[in-house]
Amino acid sequence: MAEQTHTTHNPFEELVPATGIGDWAYQARTDLARYIKPLTIRDEVKPYAEAVEQRLRALETAVKVKKVPEGTARAQFVEWLLANDYGGFLFYSDKHDAEVQAANAAAAQKATDRMIQSAREVAVQTRHGYSGVGDKIGTVVVGMADTVGGVTHVGHSGGYTRAQQQHPLMAELVAWTKQREDWDTDACAEVDAMNKYLLGSTHTRLSQIPRGKLFFHAETYNWSDGKWQARKACGNCDQWLKRIGAGRV
Repeated sequence: MAEQTHTTHNPFEELVPATGIGDWAYQARTDLARYIKPLTIRDEVKPYAEAVEQRLRALETAVKVKKVPEGTARAQFVEWLLANDYGGFLFYSDKHDAEVQAANAAAAQKATDRMIQSAREVAVQTRHGYSGVGDKIGTVVVGMADTVGGVTHVGHSGGYTRAQQQHPLMAELVAWTKQREDWDTDACAEVDAMNKYLLGSTHTRLSQIPRGKLFFHAETYNWSDGKWQARKACGNCDQWLKRIGAGRV
């Protein structure tokens, strides 16, 4: 039987990109220099990280200055890591991954914050030009932001009672709600907006409504001052909004 040879698996193959090596080496060594800066001689990884930084600089020079083919330069780099790295490159990789994850989380939060703000914006935009009366709009306008779907819905007071279709889950929420105001529990603009959201969803159970992901903003017409103003949820809606874990902005 012929002797079989086994190729040593190089874990660094999965951590180094296959293309764009010159630009990657520049960015990697720049980032690594920042990660090294706060280290002291008490940090055992410091000399190993510095060795990787120097090697990244050599890799960049090989590709960009000496015009060594990317594939060749990359292969030499990962072979060097396998033989000479003692935690320096993994130090860089862990720091970089954490930095990217933090940046992605911050960007996602900013996007969510903008979506939440849209609940207020769509409510204000909708009530412009209305005096608080008429068939198209009631005395309350609500903007609802769905931060999961990335869409907004607008609700008008009395809109649910005039709606062509009333979602079973909205009917369940309304039926569960105790009347604590002078108007019916299905008369609010929040109910209208929530019904529109549900009609556009595939939800068949209340537990499927994502908690902490829906946000409402209400604008009401102040008859005394003759202008619109922000309004918190009424005693009726406050009950079912809490039940589904919705937010108010």
